[in-house]
Amino acid sequence: ADQGARELMLEVAWCLSFFSAKEPDCCEALLRNQALELILPLFARLALQNSDPRQLDAPLITPLVRAVSNMLPILGPDRLHATLAAHIDFVAGLGRLLTRDVRQLHPTLCKESLWAVSNCCALGAGPDSRLDKQHQQGAQQDMQSPAVMLQPESNPVFVRLVETFLAPVCWHFTNSQVEFQREATYAIFNLASRPSPDTLIRILNTQEDFPVMEVMLDLLRGDDPELTRVSLDFCELVLTKLSNPFAAVRLGGKSGSQLVCALDGIDALEHVQYGPRSSPQLAEKAAALVNKFFGEDYLDEEEEEEAAADDFFPGEQSVTDQTFAADFAAADRMPPSAGRGRGLVLPAWLAKANNQSAVNAHLRGQPPLP
Repeated sequence: ADQGARELMLEVAWCLSFFSAKEPDCCEALLRNQALELILPLFARLALQNSDPRQLDAPLITPLVRAVSNMLPILGPDRLHATLAAHIDFVAGLGRLLTRDVRQLHPTLCKESLWAVSNCCALGAGPDSRLDKQHQQGAQQDMQSPAVMLQPESNPVFVRLVETFLAPVCWHFTNSQVEFQREATYAIFNLASRPSPDTLIRILNTQEDFPVMEVMLDLLRGDDPELTRVSLDFCELVLTKLSNPFAAVRLGGKSGSQLVCALDGIDALEHVQYGPRSSPQLAEKAAALVNKFFGEDYLDEEEEEEAAADDFFPGEQSVTDQTFAADFAAADRMPPSAGRGRGLVLPAWLAKANNQSAVNAHLRGQPPLP
């Protein structure tokens, strides 16, 4: 009887995966009928019931996590926040699927979990976020204030996401093949896109263990236009939010522009600007960043401001930033924690309503190849 019940759940899970990968109306219908509230506890129980990754029921968990990944972007920031707050075990279960052992034993499940993570991390991220819009006017002045640089992330749900996902996502981004790295790229961008620069600074301060900035710049020199776009957006965040002396104090002495320059980032940006495979939009954006942040006077301007930062900050980097990466990198396993980005990347049918090829490229309704 138990085996029969599992087989029935497996069929239903794949049906939910297929339906959620269709038009938005299908996802809305599933949400209205409480599908997500039924899936999340089941997923959490299956992911957390056994610490041995060899005992994971990957054939059943995989369609469940696909269905969840398709439905999360439909929720919007407020409903997504409420859902994650009410299902914190789901976050822990998702984090359990990001370990090295799961990647080795169940690579498809691990990749799908990274996609779900990036959607979870889109909480309040991206250009459509109301939180970001509140900071757009005068953002440059706000980000150069010491108060903003010292302000920690205040959303408790997002704090839990950062504590759970940041280290394993950075590990996958810097140590995995492109199929895993792609999903981790979206997750890192979404984590970094909060109005407060605190999480972005924590990401960059993992450089010794997880060279995120270096890998992002390498992706600018690659041939994948989508990864180039996301990496360029990440570089824009680093340059616009952290190119000031107050940020430099928390980044070990280098501001955002100085860090990018030290890692040969100007060459990477110019590769996008002049590369034959770059779209006009990406080339224009890369050129604008080079002109704005690496003009003839940019070093002189930063030197003039460095003295002002000393009046507000102590001379040492915070203990949290110094030890964050080392604590996780030393662990034998990736720590438990818990999407593709709402403002950045949406499920197939939302990504570009007038672009069916983009829709087909991101559908997750099909079962994995044997």
